[in-house]
Amino acid sequence: MGQLRMVGSKPMIETALSKAGVEVEAQGGHTTLEYGPEAAVSAEQAEEVFARLQGMGFKAYETKGSTGTPVETFDPEAREVVLMPPMAGGRL
Repeated sequence: MGQLRMVGSKPMIETALSKAGVEVEAQGGHTTLEYGPEAAVSAEQAEEVFARLQGMGFKAYETKGSTGTPVETFDPEAREVVLMPPMAGGRL
């Protein structure tokens, strides 16, 4: 079983989940989506959420221990992938 951990914008996350047909309520701060053969969400649905969030500018990182490696494609065998929202900056 794998996990997508989505950090940040609740409205953006809710949009991606809804359009992928996933009925999980987005939480403020972060939302965790478990997928796999024994989970309520299939790997195909998780991949669609992954693609939709990437299309919104989210960056994906596969976590291994305490480090994260940037990834561009969904790997259904990954234990955990963290999706971070696009960064917006300003001046100091």
